Amino acid sequence: MKKNLKKPHKPNPFRWLALTGYVAQLGIIIYGSVRLGQWLDQTYQTDRTWTLVCVLLGLFVSVIILLQQLKTINHD
Repeated sequence: MKKNLKKPHKPNPFRWLALTGYVAQLGIIIYGSVRLGQWLDQTYQTDRTWTLVCVLLGLFVSVIILLQQLKTINHD
């Protein structure tokens, strides 16, 4: 007979505190993508096209980072 060798899972009430840094990461990513988009718009003389593209990419990247952090937290 095989025994279940897994340890019982103890809920950690403080594991969600790891996501408090996500707000700063989100702000930095969005700010950087806006500045990059503005610079590209000035360089290529476009009307907010690159800003919109870079902001959407920044949001996409930040959501991927959030999902990876949530996956890590849920496995601990």
